[in-house]
Amino acid sequence: MLINLYNQGQLQQALEQSVKLLEKYPESAVLFNIQGALFQGLRQFDLSQEAYGKAIAIKPDFAESFYNMGNAFRDQGDLKSAIAAYSKALVIKPDYAEAYIHMGNALKEQENLNEAINAYENALSINSKYYEAYNNMGLALYDQGKPEKAVIAYSNALSINPNDAEAYNNMGLALYDQGKLEEATAAYNKALSIKPDYADAYNNMGVTLKDQGKIIDAMEAYTRALSIVPDYAEAYYNIGIILKEQDKLEEAIEAYKKAFSINPDYADAYNNMGVTLKDQGKLDEAIEAYNKALSTKPDYAEAYNNMGVTLKDQGNLDEAMEAYNKALSIKPDYAEAFNNVGTALTEQGKLEEATEAYNKAISVQPDYAEAHQNLSFVLLNNGRLKEGLDEYEWRWKTAKGLSTIRHFSQPLWDGKKSLKGKTILIWSEQGVGDTINWSFCISLVASQAAHCILECQQKLVPLLARSLPNVEVKPENKSFDLQRNDFDFHLPTGSLY
Repeated sequence: MLINLYNQGQLQQALEQSVKLLEKYPESAVLFNIQGALFQGLRQFDLSQEAYGKAIAIKPDFAESFYNMGNAFRDQGDLKSAIAAYSKALVIKPDYAEAYIHMGNALKEQENLNEAINAYENALSINSKYYEAYNNMGLALYDQGKPEKAVIAYSNALSINPNDAEAYNNMGLALYDQGKLEEATAAYNKALSIKPDYADAYNNMGVTLKDQGKIIDAMEAYTRALSIVPDYAEAYYNIGIILKEQDKLEEAIEAYKKAFSINPDYADAYNNMGVTLKDQGKLDEAIEAYNKALSTKPDYAEAYNNMGVTLKDQGNLDEAMEAYNKALSIKPDYAEAFNNVGTALTEQGKLEEATEAYNKAISVQPDYAEAHQNLSFVLLNNGRLKEGLDEYEWRWKTAKGLSTIRHFSQPLWDGKKSLKGKTILIWSEQGVGDTINWSFCISLVASQAAHCILECQQKLVPLLARSLPNVEVKPENKSFDLQRNDFDFHLPTGSLY
């Protein structure tokens, strides 16, 4: 009768009955164990632990009471005591799979992930069909940064319980981290086919669709999440990210405001709003937003870094350096912060120190194109021409370079292959002044080739055609780059030196 009342949620009525029964059977460990569960359900944890303690005093080998005591400690946030109680239950009952599962959960909350995984494996060695053990192991593996192994664990869980929407959602997250965006989307769709009102799956799908460039579909997914959970702060935050990328800055700010009106401690929303305000030129308001992010999350390295960029834009270089250094004290391998330190030092004319900062950024992130390009400018200004020119070739891997580079089927000339009997195309990549500056090198290249074509700005064609009589000078035309077959090699003007 007590267990039925408990299962029906009639905890107070069950508790009253348990008191009466204990007056009649004061030595019943089972009754004290049930009473402990009732107090626990009513969030009266001290009385719950007292009841479990009485059960164990009557029956010292009562594994279930130790297990329940562990659950009560975990509900209170006392993970250390919870793990100790589960351990006692397992000493008494070594094949207690549920105790291993809950011990694993407590260990995972402590971030003792290896021990948590061992606990789940022990549960599975007792019961190989234990769905929860596979699912929770997947969560622990994902937290360890092992998404491939997490997917295997989720797959095992779904082979036991194919109708678990949560496992499909978790699998989607792990697939997303592996860059398997189509598979991640398929996993979210399976989760939603099982649970159509699964707001988290819609939100996660939105993130994946955005990364696939399916912006309209991503916005629809976020909107669906909000139709299910109107106060879903993360969905508003993700909408803000898309709106900012679309340069809808005011709308993005409104989305971020909705996010932290729901969750006042949403540091990421404050940080992103700061970046958006900076893009609007509202530097004081941006700094205020970063400070709010840091008041919520004092170890937020990205917010310090962004604040430093904003302070630098205000001309407050010393304060900017202080912000960058705080970011680096929190995150010593923060390549972007090292790059920004280099930029601030460059503006202060401290070129040697700037070089050191850029090199630190590159040591952390060897393919950091912006740091390589910034380093090139410092080296060139320091007279280290060969090193500076080599670093300058990284410009094509920067965000700006990727948007302006021309794509041909013919290879880039490396300055070493023979041009004898070959045609080379030289093309302007920057402004008129740069083209004129670099043009004096063209004759040297043209003298090595059978034919040289220069494509430049229309206004320079008459001047350069007279100056370079052995070069075919033409206005630039990017409309059929991939189809061209009138040259063998190409070279941008910035690589002439």
